[in-house]
Amino acid sequence: MMVNRIYARVHVFFGSAHSSMVALTRLRTPVKRALSIAIQYNHFAEFSPSMVLSSVGHDTRRVCEMLIKTFHWNRKDITILRDNGKFTPPTRDNMIRAMKALVDGAMPGDHFVFHFSGHGSQVPNDDGLDYEEDGKDEILWASDVVISDFDDPENSVVKNYIKDDELKQILIDPLPAEAHLTLIFDACHSGTAADLSYYREHLLSTTPIVSPLTPRLSATRPFSRGGAVMAMHRESSDSDHTDPEIYSPMGLTLRIDTSALDVEGSVSIYPTVTSWSACHDSEWTYEEKGGIFIKAFTRALTAKPNQSYASLLRLLTMELKKSTDAVNEKRPPYERYSPPRPQLGSLTAVEDLLQSTILF
Repeated sequence: MMVNRIYARVHVFFGSAHSSMVALTRLRTPVKRALSIAIQYNHFAEFSPSMVLSSVGHDTRRVCEMLIKTFHWNRKDITILRDNGKFTPPTRDNMIRAMKALVDGAMPGDHFVFHFSGHGSQVPNDDGLDYEEDGKDEILWASDVVISDFDDPENSVVKNYIKDDELKQILIDPLPAEAHLTLIFDACHSGTAADLSYYREHLLSTTPIVSPLTPRLSATRPFSRGGAVMAMHRESSDSDHTDPEIYSPMGLTLRIDTSALDVEGSVSIYPTVTSWSACHDSEWTYEEKGGIFIKAFTRALTAKPNQSYASLLRLLTMELKKSTDAVNEKRPPYERYSPPRPQLGSLTAVEDLLQSTILF
């Protein structure tokens, strides 16, 4: 069954300060560390069984296999948080602790990966820490998230979530120049979950515009008004698709571009930070035994590890449309779903890296 997923500072090193940091990094070999989080939300079973992401564990397996087999990482450098009783549970406190540990002591040349699969949604941007055109912050639900009203989950997220502001402060702000961080989000409303400055999508002429008629739930599902819910994973197959269930608010967030500066010739004063998100802030994504986004992402890089950012973004857009079209073939026109549009984000101008080879 296919189900939806609801889901600055930059350290600048000028002159001798930057040279000192580069010199220090030569004292040790650059490190590689990854944090992979997948959340089932088993405690929802009693109140709303459809909110339990029973097969989300496929995502951590796929991410780990990609890093180890394709990019030759060591398993000991990958931390997994899951709420299946076999790993450290991804509560809010544990997520924050693990995120801090991921980039602790970061130095130029280090490579980090952060992956999250689970529910995502939005909350009002009441703290004013950054600019949000739609007035909303994007959030990731921890395993101990508290919902006060399961009939209206979109407007009743109470506590125990990670806000985009927090994620940026913990994972991105501490990074020195020339460190590398890749963030991967398979959650609804996760387009700008990293609060980066630049975002890009690949536009397909056949991509439909989201309208009030798409998507719609089947009559057997009551939550058509959407709640910050559902990223239920199911693996995609060419011959066996069942209907997605949609629980999702709408709302697009845009970012104001900032200028990237270079000093000392070609040496960037910024870390290299990129994010891959399953969909726009205003959209939802789906699952079939694992998120359709993570499945497409890991398959594409396993098949062709040395491809460019532009190539992968285009391929992901086409694959997610293909997966959604396969479901829509079995549905009447008024109940069809719009394919999620994956987003590529960057701390500096996306156009500057589109033709570059992806690095892990």
